[in-house]
Amino acid sequence: MEIKEQKGLTTVKSTNLANGGITLEPEVGGIAYTVTNDGFGCPFSGTGNKTGAIHAGDMVISRVFGGSIEVSGE
Repeated sequence: MEIKEQKGLTTVKSTNLANGGITLEPEVGGIAYTVTNDGFGCPFSGTGNKTGAIHAGDMVISRVFGGSIEVSGE
């Protein structure tokens, strides 16, 4: 599988925590990819260009006093 650079696919949900931290939950959908090889045990169905892949995860940022937090995908 091959995933090339893509722009404009950002989505991040942020939640303030009781301890002063922040949880960031990125979920990027609609990712385009190319399946270059398919065979026994491969989770893909055929080769070629496809869309709809999703990348999701989360991270916690600890407290920051008297400052700011900047998040960038670049």
